[in-house]
Amino acid sequence: MGATALFVTDIQNDNATDVNTAIPAAARIVTAGSKILATVQGILDNNLNSNPSVNLPSIIVFIQHEDLPGTGSLKKDTHAWKLVFEPRKGVLSEILVQKTTRESYPLPLPLPLLSSPVLPYLSN
Repeated sequence: MGATALFVTDIQNDNATDVNTAIPAAARIVTAGSKILATVQGILDNNLNSNPSVNLPSIIVFIQHEDLPGTGSLKKDTHAWKLVFEPRKGVLSEILVQKTTRESYPLPLPLPLLSSPVLPYLSN
């Protein structure tokens, strides 16, 4: 299998679990996201366990939005800001990218992605 990436983008408590602010399809998104994420994590774990000497050619990127002061409810370190799905600690194939710009992704790539041990596989 070639290099792949799963992006888990902006699934945060404010828009996914808070009854007052959740988007209309939030429950379906959380349910489907749980199943998709568990499946992909299982595949990555199985690949690692079957040949631990080989670096993983696939990653899961968790993207987390933070509102700047006075611009919204996703304030860093608040319940609303926290991710519904988080990267597992110590799992090199799962990384967190934080952003402050809505509806866009920064270029050049953020430092955590640039320093990821799986980055060379993304260009193959």
